Amino acid sequence: MSDELKPCPFQGDGEEHHVRFVEWKPGYGQIECADCHFCIPGEAFVTRDEAVRRWNARAERTCEWHPVLNDENFATGCDTVVLWEPPTPPHCPYCGGRVKIVDPLERTCRMSHVLLYDEEGIEGIECDECGWSDIHPWDEPLPERCPGCKAKVVE
Repeated sequence: MSDELKPCPFQGDGEEHHVRFVEWKPGYGQIECADCHFCIPGEAFVTRDEAVRRWNARAERTCEWHPVLNDENFATGCDTVVLWEPPTPPHCPYCGGRVKIVDPLERTCRMSHVLLYDEEGIEGIECDECGWSDIHPWDEPLPERCPGCKAKVVE
């Protein structure tokens, strides 16, 4: 491994790493782990210097995972929803950032008034964080916590 590249987040902290620049067309490519083939998605056609910069920046990034419905479904900070049985990985398999599980009790969300079932136009509410929705008269108070993401509902 080149001294300028940080190790693959999925291969541990051992001394032997096989991280390399894979060239897809002359002068352009991406950084990839030769052992597990992890690479940063969507970054296949950048210069070597830019690929090294992004790979190393990935090592500094944190990807927040928000539990949704239970402790195995997560909405990630990189706009992905994953099903992952405990224990969670140390790094996000989609963006490579360090995983930080966000306690749902610390999170907040907003409930929007919506009309459900198109033609019928039944009054309901919908969470702006997890998308949970249900029938709920608009003149009744909102729930304290979202039943979907368990976040505290704020006005």
